Amino acid sequence: MAEENGLSEREQDILRLVATGASNKEIAQALVISPNTVKVHLRNIFSKIGVVSRTEATLYALRTGLIKSPAPPPLEVEGSSAQPMTEALILPADDTIQLPWTRRLRWAGLITVTMLAVFALVLAGGRALGLPLFFTPTPASTPGNSSTPVGLNRWLNAADIPIPLDYAASAVYEDNLYLIAGQSNSKPSAEVYSYNAVDQVWVMHAPKPTAVSKIQAALLGELIYVPGGLDAEEKPITKVERFDPRNNTWENAAVMPAPRSAYALAALEGKLYLFGGWDGKAYQNSLFIYDPAEDRWTQGADLPYVSGFASAVSSNGKIYLFGGTSDGKTPIRSVLAYYPQRDLDGENPWETQSEIPQARFASGATALGDLIFLFGGSDGSAAPDLPGVQYQPQRDEWSVLDDSLQPIGAGAAALGLENYVYVFGPGNLNQRYQAIYTVTIPVIKK
Repeated sequence: MAEENGLSEREQDILRLVATGASNKEIAQALVISPNTVKVHLRNIFSKIGVVSRTEATLYALRTGLIKSPAPPPLEVEGSSAQPMTEALILPADDTIQLPWTRRLRWAGLITVTMLAVFALVLAGGRALGLPLFFTPTPASTPGNSSTPVGLNRWLNAADIPIPLDYAASAVYEDNLYLIAGQSNSKPSAEVYSYNAVDQVWVMHAPKPTAVSKIQAALLGELIYVPGGLDAEEKPITKVERFDPRNNTWENAAVMPAPRSAYALAALEGKLYLFGGWDGKAYQNSLFIYDPAEDRWTQGADLPYVSGFASAVSSNGKIYLFGGTSDGKTPIRSVLAYYPQRDLDGENPWETQSEIPQARFASGATALGDLIFLFGGSDGSAAPDLPGVQYQPQRDEWSVLDDSLQPIGAGAAALGLENYVYVFGPGNLNQRYQAIYTVTIPVIKK
């Protein structure tokens, strides 16, 4: 049953609606919650039941009895009225990823049974139905010269950022990607833009009251929080400002215990976690925790080492901390996992994970499904050209990604949405990486 995997009643309700084919917006309307909240629940559900797609989640709901499969209508062969259908399956884009053997067997069985059924129909005159006998990966872009071997091109240039922007804060709200403040033409910026990935257009919003750079952002509820940063005088500040995307307004939140810039930031279970950073004199190993219900900052267990420009990503109830620097020049390869509950219980909340293939700091990082992606960053050299990498938390393994179309240096922002990771910067660059692609297989209605 679903409860064996720790699904709450709300998560079970969402899973039932997913199984009916409802979209995130339809689920949100049915349960009177925001689409963003639905996305958060779906990530948790997929993690708990060990699936990577809505299709697998539907099969799980059927298998565990959360929903009942309706009796299928008989197949009309003589009239040739049956039409081929396709079903979208979401799979990891990295060909080297090995799914758990139980899932591989399940998918192998599903595909084998489907193909045998199609073959039988062809032998019985199914050619008249026009059913395909293969499944084909959908490439990110239209193949070029037909004489060239066709591969999966996962990178695509998207609409440029209206202004050159580095070290900006970034967050996803609904289906829009937000870039906030940052460094533009070597000066702190206050400008706020959102990118609509569907329409491929940029929209300007109310500027941030305080221009800052070398910052991060995180979404709590329906507000985007932007702590600290370097001001126009190149000094880190304690001020925390939050943006309301629905009303296009800014307001202040409780100030931090100490000034910080070049920190790492992540949201988890309704709280903000701010790791390390620069206080104006040195990089720190502190952990600040913000509770919006109390509008108050507290201090958690210190990091094992001082760190600035690290990247933090939350996944499966913990926060991963990638790379960083202790002196602004030397990159760190270390990866830490932080467990908030252990911190609350007075235990050591830190665990060491497999190191990044290439040491780096000031990278763009984001999660998509159960995968975490790092793009760009600095290795301490004048012109770094670090490849994008992908981390699988459940297996604690790394893999190197295809080269981007344009080099990605330090201070880029990365955001995951649907099947893609969008990488913003350096400068005006906006590149899209297809992290997940769609495979179609024939589905026979009997």
